[in-house]
Amino acid sequence: MNFLDYALMTRIQHMKISSSSKLSFIVVGTQKAGTTSLDHYFRLHPDILMPTKKELHFFDDDENYQKGENKYHHFFSYDTTACKKIKGECTPIYMYWHNVMSRIYRYNPKIKLIIALRNPMLRAWSHWSMEYTRGDEKADFGKALQLENQRLEQSLHRQHRIYSYVDRGYYARQLKHILQLFPKEQLFIFKSEELKKQPEKILDQLFVFLGVSNIKLETKYTLRQGSYTQKMQESHFNFILKKLSTDIDELEQILSWDCSSWRTFT
Repeated sequence: MNFLDYALMTRIQHMKISSSSKLSFIVVGTQKAGTTSLDHYFRLHPDILMPTKKELHFFDDDENYQKGENKYHHFFSYDTTACKKIKGECTPIYMYWHNVMSRIYRYNPKIKLIIALRNPMLRAWSHWSMEYTRGDEKADFGKALQLENQRLEQSLHRQHRIYSYVDRGYYARQLKHILQLFPKEQLFIFKSEELKKQPEKILDQLFVFLGVSNIKLETKYTLRQGSYTQKMQESHFNFILKKLSTDIDELEQILSWDCSSWRTFT
C-alpha cells in the first residue's frame, strides 16, 4: 500500500468515526407535549443512548453552540458501549427557536427529528401554569395573553423563552420551516394525546422509525403533574383559537390530520 492509499484509507476511517459520533435523532418539540415521557422511555431502551440530562440546549444557546460538537458529544461519553447504540437527545424548544433548524441541518442533514404536538390552547395554558408556579410569570393567564405581542416585540427575533404561550402554538409555521430543510421521511410527528392514551403503539412506531429493536417497555410512567392554581376559562381558550385557527387549518393540510377535537373547549 502506497502512502496516498494509506492516507485515503485513514481519512475514510476518520470520517466514519466522526459520522458515528453524531446523534441519530433529536426530539425537537414541542414544549409541554409529553417530551419528558419520551425522554424517559428512550432511556429504558438498550439500543438508545441519551445524554446525562434532558434538554441540552446546544443548538438554541449561542454560548453552548460556540463550544463546538465535542462539548455537545461529551454529554454522551459516560457510556462505554455507546458505539453499539444510536444517540439522541430531547430539547423541546428547538422546533420553535430561531436559527436552530439550520444549525441542526449543518450538524447532520440526515438526522431524524421527532415532534410531539399538543392541542395548542391547552399547551399554552400548561406553559403559563408552569411559569406562573415557578414565579417567572407574575400576570394571570388572561393578562399574559394580552401582553404577549408586546413582550415579543421587545424581544430579539420576536421570540421569548417564557412569554411565548400562543406563539409556540403556530405549528404549521414551524413545520413549514423544518420541511424547507428536512424531508418528511426524516420526521416523526404525532399528537401528544396519542402518546398518553396508547404509549405502546407510538413507541412501536418510533422504534421502527429509529431502526432499533422493537421491544416492549414498561409504559406505566406517570409524570408528576403541576398543581394549577387557576382554571382555564373558555374565553381564554377561544382567544387563542381565534389567533391559531388558520394555522391549525394549514397543519391539517400539511399532515392530513383531523384536528377538530382541538377546537372544542372541555
